[in-house]
Amino acid sequence: MTGAPVPLRADPGARVIISTASDLPTASYLPSQADRGERVYQSTCAMCHAGGQLIGQIFVDQWNNRRVYDLYALVRSTMPLDNPGGLKDGEYLDVIAYLLRANKHNAAGLDSLRADTVSLRKTRISVSP
Repeated sequence: MTGAPVPLRADPGARVIISTASDLPTASYLPSQADRGERVYQSTCAMCHAGGQLIGQIFVDQWNNRRVYDLYALVRSTMPLDNPGGLKDGEYLDVIAYLLRANKHNAAGLDSLRADTVSLRKTRISVSP
């Protein structure tokens, strides 16, 4: 080993550029999926993400009318920070369902979010402050 190790840091100012998907149908999730996601969020995500960071106006500004797949792909490939991709696909989808519900995405329904990239690409996030 040569030199000092380089510490890994998250860049809080980083932005993801994603095209809008306002013409796509709104995603649907099961209330039970959002309930499971809340438990995963509280045990895994809340340690690093302050309350208003992923729930509230900042989330709405960044994710409203975006494809669900874009959020899923970002979260799955980068979180948790100390073990990106370390959760099960179902846990990532549950967390997404929780974030949608927490951000007033009023599409809780009869269908759950699924780890099917085609369906995730064909639905959008519709949230409000």
